[in-house]
Order: sequence, then structure tokens, then C-alpha cells
Amino acid sequence: MLSAIPPLLQHSLFLIETKPFNPQLTNGLELDFQLRANPVITRNGKRSDVMMNAKHQAKANGVEKERWWELQQQAAQAWLEQQGQQHGFRLIAPEPDDFAMWAGDEYSELQAHCGCVQAYQQHRFVRKDQQKPITFSSVDFNGALCITDAALFKQALFSGLGKSKALGCGMLMVKRKR
Repeated sequence: MLSAIPPLLQHSLFLIETKPFNPQLTNGLELDFQLRANPVITRNGKRSDVMMNAKHQAKANGVEKERWWELQQQAAQAWLEQQGQQHGFRLIAPEPDDFAMWAGDEYSELQAHCGCVQAYQQHRFVRKDQQKPITFSSVDFNGALCITDAALFKQALFSGLGKSKALGCGMLMVKRKR
């Protein structure tokens, strides 16, 4: 667990060991990443799910149903790209693999526009003390990035991405690119 506050040194059930976390980050460093986020936009002072907003707009504009998922993925990818601009990184387009070469240009173009989006899920649960359920959506992203501003990126690494950073969302996990 990453925390700015050190844990209690003594606990009757656990042996607690702490280690410093001071990653050596430089501009131009390429990293693989995973992120579960709750991508939202603010409309009229209220937060709205990016994926549902894209679906609503597609429906309102008469876009055929078969394209809705692609447009939702593109909206989520655009949200992540915007987060990158604010937090010192840019996404790296995925390298074409054997399947992409077999599938052709249309698949490769789709990968370039939304290759980081892996999954979308809507969550709903009820707290004991409340009758109204808590609902939120999450998008799983997976890919590669390049650091453009090491100080901003380090801040994002420590504090997370997006406005909604709870319930497992917002934590950016990185490792050196293979």
C-alpha cells in the first residue's frame, strides 16, 4: 500500500515493514501501465460517466447501434489522453501484433484510437445505513506511456488520476517497458 503517512510500528496481529518509495523518473522514460478509473466529465455542475455520455450522444445523433461501443471506447481513450496532458505523460500507440497484421488496417486504426481500453463495468451496491444504492462505472486501461514531465507524473503516481479516486479507481500502476 502506498501512503504518505507511515503505519503504526507495532500491531498485535501483524509484523509491519515499511520501505521508501522514491521512483527514479525522467522525461522520455517509457513505462507499461495499468489503471482502473472512473472517467467522468462535468456537465451543468454534475459528474457524468464518459462512456454513458458518449453512448447518449451517439444515440441522439442517430449513429447506428453497432458503432456505439467503438465511440464509447474512443471517449474513454480521449479522457485518458487528457489526463496525460495534465499529469505529464502521453500514451504510446500499441505495436501491431500478428493478429493486427492479419486483421488489417481497420483493426489497426481502431487499436490506435482506443487500444488502451480493456473493459468497462458498472458497479452498484447498497450501504447498510442508506436506502439509495451507490452506482459508479469503471474502465480498465492497459498500455504503454512516455513521461513528458517527470514531476507532474510523480505527483499523479502518488495521488492517482481522475476526479473519482475511491473504490479501487484512480491508482496508476507502472513498470518498466519490456
